[in-house]
Amino acid sequence: AILDTPSDDAFDRLSELASVICETPYAMVNFVDRKRVWSKAVTGLPASEIPRENGFCSHAILEDQMLVVPDATLDKRFEKNPYVRENPRIRFYAGALLTPLGGLPLGTVCVLDTVPRSLNSKQKKALRILAEQVIRQVERSHIQSQLESHRTRMIETSKMCALGEMAGSIAHEINNPLSVILSRATRIRSIADQPTCDSGKVLEQVTIIESVAMRISKIIRGLSALAHNGENDPLELVPLNQLMDD
Repeated sequence: AILDTPSDDAFDRLSELASVICETPYAMVNFVDRKRVWSKAVTGLPASEIPRENGFCSHAILEDQMLVVPDATLDKRFEKNPYVRENPRIRFYAGALLTPLGGLPLGTVCVLDTVPRSLNSKQKKALRILAEQVIRQVERSHIQSQLESHRTRMIETSKMCALGEMAGSIAHEINNPLSVILSRATRIRSIADQPTCDSGKVLEQVTIIESVAMRISKIIRGLSALAHNGENDPLELVPLNQLMDD
């Protein structure tokens, strides 16, 4: 659940830290998908997504440990790579694997340079530690997403429970005005059947019907509002006394 997610300052800072520690102009947090290498965070280069066959990280995830390429022009795997032969003319690459506990590598925290070079033992250790931090951040984000999903489901479940508890009283609230409507309609029919129909009495009964029909309509609107998922609705000011009256 990490691919194609928006930029995140936590990942950006880890990428920047890799660049600083390894003293390279470029650093990335990359994830290897089926046909592409997607960058969650990039330092020194535009945010990118490249074909998997052109990605250094595609080779890195096949290694048991960190992949270090001192000079890409001297490595048969990369000497014809478009990013080596053309801009930004990558020469040096080092990638520490992003491997969840008990899982397979998902990508790398990698650093790149335009000149041949290497990393010392402390820089390699630091790059591995940063990779561990990236995995922890991915897992933390995933857990947060799951919690949010559970929270939404709990809200919907609580709504359904509330509806169930209210079902009896709602039926009562609706049945009463319906009984009034039916009885008043019968009354209107009897008045209309009289030789001298009293329009005033008819209007009185119609007014009562309109009132109770509006009451039913209000109940239905309340039910619709309760069932509606308002998570994405804009916030609005509501007078507290109006809310209490409702």
